[in-house]
Formats: sequence, C-alpha cells, structure tokens
Amino acid sequence: MSTGFRSGGLNAVSEPFEPIPISYAPDSLINFELGTKGRLLGGRFDYQLDAYFIRWDNIQVQENTADQAFVFQQNAGTAHIKGVEFEFTTRPIDYLTVTFAGSYQDAFLARGASAEEYTNNPTLGLTGDAIPNVPKYQFNAGVNYTRPVYGDWQGMLSADLTYRDFVNAYFASNSFNIELPSYTLVGLRAGVINGPWSVTAFARNVCGPARRGFGNQLHAGPACPVDRAAAHDRVNSDPQVLVPCRHPACTRLGRERGTRDRCPGAGPE
Repeated sequence: MSTGFRSGGLNAVSEPFEPIPISYAPDSLINFELGTKGRLLGGRFDYQLDAYFIRWDNIQVQENTADQAFVFQQNAGTAHIKGVEFEFTTRPIDYLTVTFAGSYQDAFLARGASAEEYTNNPTLGLTGDAIPNVPKYQFNAGVNYTRPVYGDWQGMLSADLTYRDFVNAYFASNSFNIELPSYTLVGLRAGVINGPWSVTAFARNVCGPARRGFGNQLHAGPACPVDRAAAHDRVNSDPQVLVPCRHPACTRLGRERGTRDRCPGAGPE
C-alpha cells in the first residue's frame, strides 16, 4: 500500500460573466497493490505481474468555462482506478533479449459533479465518466541483439513497438470532448558499444513524420502500416518519445516523463 498527495493552488484568471474558482483544493490518493515476480527456465525467462486499485480523492483536473473561453484547475470529485500490469523478458538464445509489457486500467469518476453543478457548467465530469487522457490499454514490445564483434567492441541492433489506446481529451459528458485515436509507434536502433562509450544511430516513429497540432498534440504520419489512425497525445518533453513516468500513479494514469509536477505521489522537488 502507498499514498500520495498534491497541494492545491490558485487559478490565474477569472471572467465577470462566468466566474472561475479562485483556488482548488489538495488531492490525495491511496494505492492498494498485489503482485508477484520471478525467474524461470534457468534464468532465461523473467516475469512480473501485479493488480492494483487506486482511490483518488478530490482529483485535480483541467476544466473549461461553459463558453470554452478559459481553462482552469478544479477538483472533480473522487476517482477510482483499477488495473493490471505485466512485464515479460526472455532470452531464448545467446545475445538476444525479447521484452513484452502492457497494462489495462479502468479509470473513472466514482463521484462527479452534482446535477446543479453540471447545469451551471456542462464541461464538468459526471459520475461514471472516464478520466481524460487515460488509455485503457497500453503495450510495448522490444527486441535487442547485442554481441561481441571485435575485441572489446559489441554490436547492437534493436527494435521496439509501442501501442496506446484511444483517450478522451475531456470528460465524455463534456460536449466539447474530442476522442483522440489510438496509435502505434515503431523505433529502430543500431550501434556499437565499448564499455561506457557507444555510437548509435536511431529512428523514432519510422512509420512517418510527426507534426504538431492544436493543444500541444502529436500527429504521427498516416503511412504506418500497423496504425489505424493518426497518433495524438499531449507531450511535455520530446514530442516523439512517449515514455511513461515510472512513479506508480503516473504510469497507470498515462502521464509522460517531464510532468513530474502533475504526479500526486512524486513529493516535493
């Protein structure tokens, strides 16, 4: 079991006809987790499995005024997040490592806006709404082949594939909500290694070029044969490297590295 806390704050702007709350309250979470890990087949197969339940009280979310003119932070109520995670690593032959990891999470408002609050501002979340920007499914697969090539030098070839399920930009009950489609990203890497030194060539999002869209979103090229729609995501660091923060709450909520201030369990800087 673990807990997390995030302090409240002040909203920067207000408009006279639709007053924005002056401040928002702290939020906190408690995480219950049960898991197992081990090694089989003489060390050639590692596994890690866990299931969890998170109760997030007074969850802070970005809201909009009813006319969509301003955004602000507000407490949306109580959220429940249920899910499972797994990670498998196998070394079937010398020098070759294959990994497969993924997660499923069901994140929703267990207690959302009241009928009166929703009438005054229909952008607020209702009980049962999915938490914005939280995918139900995420998967990652990778292959790495590293072996000696000459003296102390090693050669390395690797490839990885990442899939992220669709998400809602806002609460589903918000008439301005946009569904951001699922995407698949493919990366390739080759190089040589000598102790602490390495020279590497790599390609990210090899299925097509990336371009910026509205709201700091990433749009991947439509040429990818394994993708069914353009990739969309809110990215805060490298726009082509979607690596989750490894803090448990951040990982399960699909936060990206570079958004530590949004992680309720990260603690003070």
